[in-house]
This record gives sequence, structure tokens and C-alpha cells, in this order.
Amino acid sequence: MKGDLWKAAIVLVFLALMLPAVGVGFESAETQETIEDEPIELEYDEAVEVENADIATDDPVTVLDADGEELQEGEDYEWHEGNITALEPDLDGEQATITYETATHTDETLAISQVLGVFDGWIAIIFLFVIVAAVLSMAFGSGFGGR
Repeated sequence: MKGDLWKAAIVLVFLALMLPAVGVGFESAETQETIEDEPIELEYDEAVEVENADIATDDPVTVLDADGEELQEGEDYEWHEGNITALEPDLDGEQATITYETATHTDETLAISQVLGVFDGWIAIIFLFVIVAAVLSMAFGSGFGGR
């Protein structure tokens, strides 16, 4: 009986450390896809949302004007979180195409992430239990250090 508290504490610490790690692993499991040559109309000093803005990454993009000339990020446009903003007034109303990256999760990955997310709130309680158990064990003896 004396060693049972320590066994339980070890299992609780293991669970407290592993569940978040597994949850993070599932949350970061993404499928990358390249959206090529999506047509857009640029607007000067106005953010234009691409079709898949909700899953677009901030990775570098390729923007081509109507003549097929590549526009330069920072000079001709800004790209941020699925939105493109023309920085030059002469690009206002310009037809262009954009190639960008998206990151999505499969339904299975999202479901597992949600299940593991339920345990996130319990981690603090598990650690608190382990600390209280260790203090009680030291105060009243557990057989861990031998007597």
C-alpha cells in the first residue's frame, strides 16, 4: 500500500505531460495544398480576401498582373492572413492571379484534437493532486525513502 501513492503520482505525471504533447501533435498535423493562379481584382489600399482566406498560410505568394509580370511583395502588394492589398495606386482595379499555400486538417484529425482538448483543463488539477500527494507522503511517510 505504501508504494501505491507513488505509482499513481507517476501515472498522473505521465498523463499530464503526454496528453498535451499528443494534442499538439494532432493540432499541427496539417495537409498543405497549393492554390494556383486564382483570379483576383486588386484594390489600392484595400484588403482583398482570396477564396480560401480562412486556411491560407502566410507563406510567400506569387502574384502575376494581367500581362503575366510578377508583382513584388512589399513594393506592389502586401500579403497577410489570406488578404492581399495593392500598395500602388495604378494597381487599383487590376486583374491579377495569385498562387498561395493553404493548410487544412482532416476531419479525423480535428475530431481527435477535440477529444484530447477535453483533457487540457485537467492538467492543472492533475499537477495539484501530484503535489498534494507528494507533500502528504513526505509528511506522513510513504515507504519511498525507507525507515
